[in-house]
Amino acid sequence: MKNETKSFLKKYHTDPYLLNEKEFLKNFKLELVKKNSLKMAKTYIYKRNKPYQENKKCIVLDAGGTNLRGAIAYYKNKHIYFSNIKQIKMPFNNDKNKFYRALANFVNSISREHLDIGFCFSFLCKMNKDLDGEIIDFGKNIKMKNVLHTYVAKELRKALRYPAKIKIINDSIAANLGIQLELDKKGNYVSYILGTGTNISYYEHNDLINVESAGFNKFKLSTFEQEIINETNKTDMFEKTCGGMYFATILNKALNQANKDQIIHLKKKVNLTLKEYESIPSSIFKNQESKLIAKEIINALIKRIAIMNALMLVTIINQNKAQTTYLALEGTTLKKLPNFKRYLTQKITQHIKPSKIKFIESNNLNLKGALAIAI
Repeated sequence: MKNETKSFLKKYHTDPYLLNEKEFLKNFKLELVKKNSLKMAKTYIYKRNKPYQENKKCIVLDAGGTNLRGAIAYYKNKHIYFSNIKQIKMPFNNDKNKFYRALANFVNSISREHLDIGFCFSFLCKMNKDLDGEIIDFGKNIKMKNVLHTYVAKELRKALRYPAKIKIINDSIAANLGIQLELDKKGNYVSYILGTGTNISYYEHNDLINVESAGFNKFKLSTFEQEIINETNKTDMFEKTCGGMYFATILNKALNQANKDQIIHLKKKVNLTLKEYESIPSSIFKNQESKLIAKEIINALIKRIAIMNALMLVTIINQNKAQTTYLALEGTTLKKLPNFKRYLTQKITQHIKPSKIKFIESNNLNLKGALAIAI
């Protein structure tokens, strides 16, 4: 790493090697107990003690910060089958009736049969014993005040106009249940999501816990992360360090500051998307040297957030003394960021024996989790 890169990272508190890992681990472990910034939401989902129902066709849904996906699904002989998979942009609408009508129209486009529905709804809900969720916050800077405090299953059932059995779970829970359905093995199950937002779920005794790790705030922010907080609000502080809708902005801020400090030389102010950062274009730089330094800065910022996320997962995995932990890794940002997954898994295996952890990636995990809860 070049000296000017090191000086820049130190100046703006983004150097991954200056992260106080012991302090981070201590603070996160304490938050799992005190629950000041972590909501540790109750899910009313417990360790499974009976087999999954086979051959039962269901509609499965996955609503995220960007897209709404759905399919018909069933489970048979330890295999999961999907048909008629569809995807549209999430139909966000501050009009409650229009929002739920759009969801119902999407369900009907998948199947006109009156099937049970498993719904992965990736926003903060207060759950009840019927597995319906009252929307508490959309987060991710989504403004839908008129939809808050509605019950998702209840309102969707009204819009569908038939008495559908609908069960609601969030994305971290869906990933956890999805990998359990797929593997069907004994062990400790933890799920980790890094997409538009971020979250973790794990078993605390018999209860499956939705950590709401996005809210963690007992850590030191970099200069660019602090700027994001100042421009939005102080909620979901950890999500704003790494969530897909924020991290591209952090990278843009870093490169534009490096240009201002004359560490690199840009042709113009950058405003790249996360996808463009997968392979940063040479056309934005005045010379090749600038691109090389910019890549060092980008890599360091990715490594910093990978380490912080890994330390969270290490703390959670160590809560359980199981022989094997199956860690489900899911999310578009996790898959898009160069080197992120490598840094994440390297840091975890520095703290936990590789023989005790299995990193699991799979397609359609949220839809598989929606099926698991439906059957």
